[in-house]
Amino acid sequence: MKKIIYFYIVYSFFAILSNMSHPITPQLFNELHFSSTTYGNSFALMAFFNFVASLLWAKLIRYLGANKILTLSFIGYAFAQFLFLKTNGSTLLFLSRSLAGIFMGGLMVSSLSYLLSVSSNVMYLSIYSMIQTVGSSIGYFIGGYCGRNNYHMTFYIQIIGCIIASLFSYFLLEKTKPITKKETKGLSKTFILFLSIVFLTSLGYFMWDNWLNYYLMHHYQFTSDYIGYYKLAIASVSLASNMILIFFLSRYRYMLVVVLSGCSVMLILSYFQNTLSMFLMFTLLFIMFSVLFLPLQQNQLRLHKEISVSKQSGLFNSVRALGMMIGPMLVGMLYGIKDTLSLVMIIISFLLASFLCMIYFYKEKD
Repeated sequence: MKKIIYFYIVYSFFAILSNMSHPITPQLFNELHFSSTTYGNSFALMAFFNFVASLLWAKLIRYLGANKILTLSFIGYAFAQFLFLKTNGSTLLFLSRSLAGIFMGGLMVSSLSYLLSVSSNVMYLSIYSMIQTVGSSIGYFIGGYCGRNNYHMTFYIQIIGCIIASLFSYFLLEKTKPITKKETKGLSKTFILFLSIVFLTSLGYFMWDNWLNYYLMHHYQFTSDYIGYYKLAIASVSLASNMILIFFLSRYRYMLVVVLSGCSVMLILSYFQNTLSMFLMFTLLFIMFSVLFLPLQQNQLRLHKEISVSKQSGLFNSVRALGMMIGPMLVGMLYGIKDTLSLVMIIISFLLASFLCMIYFYKEKD
């Protein structure tokens, strides 16, 4: 139990620190006179290197152990953020974002691999996801608050926090290699189908996350302060949803189908709303469902015994990073055509994921 608590402490650092720079990044870009296109390209570059590096990190974990990769990735991410702070041109910007993507991939893969290797308790996966969701909202709030007058302060807190987290991960986490399993020559068809569902949900979610910020600002004239408070409301809903999930997770095998179908329904209902109050209500209900699919997918991931936990984590994070990369780029293209066209694509993504999920569980029975 103690090693799980230590892991949650380290992972809380990651969840909070990795989101602290988000609210003050536009301020940095404006000061350096970077365009919105540069902003989108830098995010896509970070997601691309996260995608590319994930499988490499999975291999390194098998030789070095997840705790050492966590330590290395915290130090690397701190260095990437230092370069980001010192950016004075596009070359240094793209270098810092590329390094951030590489070491972010290391943090994501090693944290999930460590948890899967030390415990198969589904409740721990739900708590893991809850820390990720709530921690990201807290990090967003702290970063914005500290950076109101001087964004440099946010970056320095983030960098120092990463160094502290690297020491915690090295000295507190159990120094064992992940459990390795005998792997088959290739991935099973059901596992490939599962990864397709992961990609579609990641694509839809990151499209929605980027689209919502634009839509609230342009359509309802939300300021960054209001969006910050809305993020805190999201954190509260996420906490409540995960507490419910902890109770139901081990009782219903097909809950992932229910959750993805619920996401689709709430998105469809929000599409047809013209008033702000009803739109926000259905959006919050969508969030209540959407925060559940990640721990459910992670729980399903551990049931695929044909590959090692490190490779499981690497493939899982790689596919999610691909959705993270493509999603915001699609929003950028579609939003200029019509502001609700992105929402239509998000709905299609979740409907298709729901349909594939039903096929997946049908094949799992056979």
